Amino acid sequence: MIHFLLLNLIFGQTSADLYNLGNKLYAAKDYQNAIASYEQAVNIVPNARIYYNLGNAYFKANKMGMAIICYRRALFLSPRDPDIFFNLKFNRNFRIDKNLTTENLTQDMVGRIFRFFSLPEASFLAAFFFLLSAVLISMFIVYRRRLWLWIFIPGFIVFLFVFISSRSWIAEKNPQHSVITLPEVSARSGPADDYKEILVIHDGTEVRIQSERGEYYLIQLPGGLGGWVRKSEITRVYPVRENHRF
Repeated sequence: MIHFLLLNLIFGQTSADLYNLGNKLYAAKDYQNAIASYEQAVNIVPNARIYYNLGNAYFKANKMGMAIICYRRALFLSPRDPDIFFNLKFNRNFRIDKNLTTENLTQDMVGRIFRFFSLPEASFLAAFFFLLSAVLISMFIVYRRRLWLWIFIPGFIVFLFVFISSRSWIAEKNPQHSVITLPEVSARSGPADDYKEILVIHDGTEVRIQSERGEYYLIQLPGGLGGWVRKSEITRVYPVRENHRF
């Protein structure tokens, strides 16, 4: 089989070309080459639709962890896309360690409300309504007319909403957020292979990096469980990398 990555290097294809090529490979059920093509496309132009299709290709290739990472990146860029949200939730329910994730419907609903706007949208609106609120309260102080106060109150409420929304997305982008990306991983009581195995976790489990020592990360799972795993066994959702935009 001709390696499509070599062809891409020869012909210098654009992100759109690579995306369309990935779609053709995906339709032909050549998921590995589809992944390679989508990866190249998204490295050129980070885009929610490319991340979404890349997540689908990883899912078809039985790589739950990488699929979840791609869906989370896609949702970060396009939070109102129902297909991305559905596939992310479906993948989370499909993985082996379902018992390590506690579903909270109220928290899920509140999260969706406060993440209605993307980070750039929420940041822009927060700045706009902050300035508007400052102008309105200044008008009230100067002219002492209640009309300015009544206009200020809803404007300030909107400011608080979009400000919390932007802070929520900033917290989501924390590089501590990671996912297990190997079929099975042993979490140990210390940062070496000779420490006791305390937990076995599987592909797709979402964790937080607490600290690192040598080739190991200390991770925390939902619910407070944790242990030491090799750095090669997990992937950050939002890597610390220069020139990589989300």
